[in-house]
Amino acid sequence: EESLLYIFYTMPLDLRQGLAAVQLYKKNWRFHKAWKRWFVPNPKPSSENNHCKYFVFDRESWEKRPYDGPTQGLEEGLLHERDLQYITAKAQALAQAQAQARPANAPAPGAAAGAAGGPAP
Repeated sequence: EESLLYIFYTMPLDLRQGLAAVQLYKKNWRFHKAWKRWFVPNPKPSSENNHCKYFVFDRESWEKRPYDGPTQGLEEGLLHERDLQYITAKAQALAQAQAQARPANAPAPGAAAGAAGGPAP
């Protein structure tokens, strides 16, 4: 999950961001559109985690923690599957447009360099 969250937050407007969001969604994480945060339901509320209903991924401390903030508007603001499909389709279209605009011999963004650290053959 942490790797997916890293991809999501560090690769904005990239197809990988959309793909990471899809995988997070499959793991029951939900993105709040207005608050720009990922939430996951707490499967076992207990006194140890303050009986919270959700966990939130805190970007500042880079950890999943019990959510103890306001709950009004929380569930209403979560991204729905249809929204996620739309966003992913836009990311795929953007990636295709970028690939078509790139010269045929240019490496893809993020492509690994050769073993010696120079350009790939």
